[in-house]
Amino acid sequence: MRPKKVIFVDDEPNILDELRRTLRLLRNEYDLYFAASGMEALEMMTKDKFDIVFSDMRMPGMDGAQFLTAVREKYPHIFRILLTGQADEQSIMSTVGVVHHFLEKPCSPEAIKAILQRDLPNRNIEAEPRLQVRQGKSTKSNVQEAVRELAEQIKQPNSRVSLVFFSDEYDPQELGRALKEHLPGSVIGCTTAGQLSETGFQRGGISGASLASDELSVVPYLIHPLSSQAEQVAGIAEDVQERISLTDLPAFGFLLVDGLSMQEEPLISALYMSLGNVPIVGGSAGDSLKFKQTFVYYDGELLQDAAVFTLFLTTLPFHIFKHQHFLPTATKLVVTAADPGKRLVKEINGEPAAEAYAQLIGTTVEQLNSVVFSQHPLMLRIGDDYYVRSISNIEPDGSLKFYCAIDAGLVLTIGQGNMAIEALNRDLQRVKQDMGDPAIIIGCDCILRRLEMEEQGIDDSVGRLMAKSKVVGFSTYGEQFNSVHVNQTFTGIAIAG
Repeated sequence: MRPKKVIFVDDEPNILDELRRTLRLLRNEYDLYFAASGMEALEMMTKDKFDIVFSDMRMPGMDGAQFLTAVREKYPHIFRILLTGQADEQSIMSTVGVVHHFLEKPCSPEAIKAILQRDLPNRNIEAEPRLQVRQGKSTKSNVQEAVRELAEQIKQPNSRVSLVFFSDEYDPQELGRALKEHLPGSVIGCTTAGQLSETGFQRGGISGASLASDELSVVPYLIHPLSSQAEQVAGIAEDVQERISLTDLPAFGFLLVDGLSMQEEPLISALYMSLGNVPIVGGSAGDSLKFKQTFVYYDGELLQDAAVFTLFLTTLPFHIFKHQHFLPTATKLVVTAADPGKRLVKEINGEPAAEAYAQLIGTTVEQLNSVVFSQHPLMLRIGDDYYVRSISNIEPDGSLKFYCAIDAGLVLTIGQGNMAIEALNRDLQRVKQDMGDPAIIIGCDCILRRLEMEEQGIDDSVGRLMAKSKVVGFSTYGEQFNSVHVNQTFTGIAIAG
């Protein structure tokens, strides 16, 4: 095997001379080259095949970020390391997806030797995945034991984010502290009505995944309290647009929100409208159908009346999508009285809502329950697409409470399920056709979908299909897709790597 060829680029002659002197003992193992500018280094690369480049950040003419961007475009196999004396967020953000490793100046010869001798031996740059994903789960009831078991499974070098979804049975304060202490990278998570893990549907416990990539940057934003979301969203939008402008990277958003806040509609609408062209997928936190308290995680705390919007900046291929297996029937209805703020429909077709709904689906009010609701949702047409609007429960006065706001005057259609397994498999195959095999699909799947599948006895098959498709996520109390809050839907972000 030929020695790896390493080139150092710095505009200061004394620094290059010092590197020549201190690294001379490595000449038996590596072919070392030195260039006084990015242009000189690029000229040298046209004549020889290099394996590794170390570049200073601050150089006249072509700075380190511009130089390494050119290297990535022309010679993607070269491992790229940035030496910077301005190790601030702006420098790092401007090279996300360009640089494999950062070293802060002043950088000792020992640090350079460590990278060459410890971190890079036998590294095949071209063969390495661009995104490393590690999944894990625990069903232990003890908080510390559960989090440590999960952390042991998903820990990996260069982890940028940990996605974690967990039962509401854990003590919120203890769990928040444990997540901050043990999980790598930025931590994003919430309580659930069940998880989507490497074994399929998971009831109870904790599950999640870590994502490691030099092409990924993650920025979580807390929105709390939700009553003042408008001002907070405006501030988030300004920061997001600045980051996108600075990096010129593709971006998407992932939203987790208190599932009992009843604030999803104004929140997702405000975020999507304020952020411009940033696609958003999200889910509403759950509490295993208790409907008492749901939490989102942020910086060591589990919070109610809160949401966390996370910006993903990445050069990795990604694709957002939604899936639901219902088709509209010919049965339509008109909402004639409603309280959207409380998500209540009081009258349908001029009659008490529960009575009218039961009659339309061919049953009685006494037989209405969560399983029946999951099998016969209502559908709202927006443009050429249908969005599901699901019923939560019957109120004592005969009103129907929904998982989303319903306005009086809306014309809705009764939905009917259509081959759930086949429909899901078809949509997952379309994702693969669009972008290749995903390394992970971050999924938000309505709890009513799982209840319906349990009733049909196909939940294990659906769970295995999602696990095989590398879905990591949770059973939700509602889902978000771009500007719309929906129900009984699977919303997902597929990321390749």
